[in-house]
Amino acid sequence: MNSRFFWSVVCLVLWFPAVQAQEAFGEGDLRRCGTPTREELIERYGESRFDPSDCSDNLTNPTEAYDPAASYQITVVVHIIMDDNCNVGSLSDDLVHNQIQVLNEDFQAIKGSSGEPGSDAKIQFVLATTDPDGNPTTGITRSCNTSWYNDNGGYYNDLAWDPSRYMNIYTNSGDGSLGYVPFLPANANGSLVGTNADRVVIGHTYFAANTGNHTNFDLGRTATHEVGHFLGLEHTFTNSGGCPSQGTPNCYSDGDLICDTNAELSPNFSSCNDTENDCGELKPIHNYMNYSYDPCMWEFTTEQIRRMRCTLESYRTDLYTIVNNNCDGSDVAVDAGSDVAVCLGSDTELSAGGSGGAGNYSYSWQPTDGLSDPTVANPTAAPTETTTYTVTITDGNGCTAQAQVTVTITDGVAADMYSYWRNEGVGQGYDYDSNNIVNVLDFVHALTACQ
Repeated sequence: MNSRFFWSVVCLVLWFPAVQAQEAFGEGDLRRCGTPTREELIERYGESRFDPSDCSDNLTNPTEAYDPAASYQITVVVHIIMDDNCNVGSLSDDLVHNQIQVLNEDFQAIKGSSGEPGSDAKIQFVLATTDPDGNPTTGITRSCNTSWYNDNGGYYNDLAWDPSRYMNIYTNSGDGSLGYVPFLPANANGSLVGTNADRVVIGHTYFAANTGNHTNFDLGRTATHEVGHFLGLEHTFTNSGGCPSQGTPNCYSDGDLICDTNAELSPNFSSCNDTENDCGELKPIHNYMNYSYDPCMWEFTTEQIRRMRCTLESYRTDLYTIVNNNCDGSDVAVDAGSDVAVCLGSDTELSAGGSGGAGNYSYSWQPTDGLSDPTVANPTAAPTETTTYTVTITDGNGCTAQAQVTVTITDGVAADMYSYWRNEGVGQGYDYDSNNIVNVLDFVHALTACQ
């Protein structure tokens, strides 16, 4: 079988109506997910019959031993792949930080976020600050290669950072899907984990939240879904022609290998209707591993969380570090101050103040571009474009908090004041003519505008 055809059929082929291109799944040519089904992966790699793991490719044993206690932190590198002209596929550092924040909101059910209704898996994601050679990094790389952008050419062999220690996310065309992973960790008894091909791929227009690219897939949940696969989760539905086993213990070895997700024969493509039924049960439309629109999604179940943590402990042992063992109820907080505006070529001092927790704070600012020292509380910032900086504070117990501040590049206020005075009639009742206004603005410009 042609290998590209094999990978192209691994998820249900979904088509877009011409009048709703890339918004509502119907009869078109884009797939919600390109990750192979469990049956296809077993056909390709064989069934791991002798795998002793509690989260193999044919069984889940979701014991309480995998309940989230300590937080597991995963270091991420994002490889942005564009066309030869470095145009199509371009993403800003801010969008990368946005997507990492969405992953944290969804996997930790952070209060005040759209992931809040879910359950805290205590799995955290941070961009790399050190590359495989020990050099400082933003955790973001950029490449310009049209073949790679089209998901061809084995780009991961050239770009991958040690996949046993970094979660490598690639953004490109997505190969006709919103995103995919090529295999699940348990396949081939875990022998594929840590190879250069071990990766998460996201179509660049579905990366990050609130980009305005797509109405229904604009909350960054494509990455949440694919990282769920990367951590060992199957789709909630079977697509196998029949409903999966619904009773314990058979449901742990059939369907999605999880018993606390309602049985589902076919995916939920769009509706957020809580009353839809499948296999005699309500469809799990809010589950991140379904095909629902982003706003419908907010849930990993208890047993899905246990399987993901089992996957880390069984197959990805070098990928995570244990953090925040004693942070439940911690009041550690950080204040990054107010947003500021500076002239291009000028600088400003950022200021982060920590409070609560165990004290003895350390600081990490992202992105690092334009910063004098991203590891201090008060770095000097001289960005070349408007930039939102995120500061992460860590106290002596390893508990963390984050805050953001935006530095806006401006070209001064004089022209805006002149326009306002003329249009709004400021000074009306006085004998100001345009020359006098210009003279006043000359004075204001000398005091306030960029030189």
